Amino acid sequence: MPDEHWAFAPALDQAQAIAEGAIRPSELLALYYDRIARVDPDLNSYVLLTRELAEAAAAASEKRIAAGQPLGLLDGVPISIKETASLAGHRNSLGSRVFEHAIAEVDGYAITRLKSEGAVILGKTNAPEFGTRPITEGPMFPPAKNPVDRTRTAGGSSGGAAAALAAGLCALSHGGDGGGSIRIPASCCGLVGLKPSRGRISSGPLLGEDWAGLATTGVIARTVADAALGLARWPGISRATRTGPRLPSHSFRRRNGSLNRCGSAGPSTRRRPSIRRSRLPSNHSLENWAASVIRLGRYDPT
Repeated sequence: MPDEHWAFAPALDQAQAIAEGAIRPSELLALYYDRIARVDPDLNSYVLLTRELAEAAAAASEKRIAAGQPLGLLDGVPISIKETASLAGHRNSLGSRVFEHAIAEVDGYAITRLKSEGAVILGKTNAPEFGTRPITEGPMFPPAKNPVDRTRTAGGSSGGAAAALAAGLCALSHGGDGGGSIRIPASCCGLVGLKPSRGRISSGPLLGEDWAGLATTGVIARTVADAALGLARWPGISRATRTGPRLPSHSFRRRNGSLNRCGSAGPSTRRRPSIRRSRLPSNHSLENWAASVIRLGRYDPT
């Protein structure tokens, strides 16, 4: 099993290490599930683990790497998704006992995009009923606690997503935001949360405009660069959203042509031919936009 520091490594670093063969997706998967078993009983960040789905995704990622095939931006990276998201074949309760036994028949648009980029979905994270509260307390699940201070809230409604990420139980968290449901828990847990503009990301195929256009899918991350990584392939037109903003002409992770789909480690770095075809970014362009970047101390749950 890899060293515990990998549990807190940025998703961007994990993706690069996976592509370069420094660590295997299955190793990261084992690390995170081990940590979930040890740490999460006191946090309540996850409400459903999707081990079979995750193991299949990790194995598929390793096969692509071995075959020298092109890799997705999140290939082999373990992530979490919010309980309110539709994940085919799994419970889709929306945090309500009304739908306690409902099973999703299809993936939501954002989940489809995550899978297509090779993300490994560890499980679904805690959310209040219908994602309508700024705290993560509801009728179905115990309250999600803040991993920095368990006497305090993790925020909401994507509190489970933020708690899981802050505690080192995933590399990146999917969330949803209408009135602060990504931004509130991100601020509570010392993370980066971004709510994209209306219409950037489709809420289909089950919904048209979620909450009349107020709610949208988004990401909770450890760094600004990770937030850009998570959102890089999500923008897409929803046929029911005709009044949304014009879609961006470039990736969230690209500015002035400084970043290709997959960046280079530099001409002096030796890489296998397969890595040259599936390189990952080395230029954290969004960080370069900031006036200053302050590195916070790492949370240590032990």
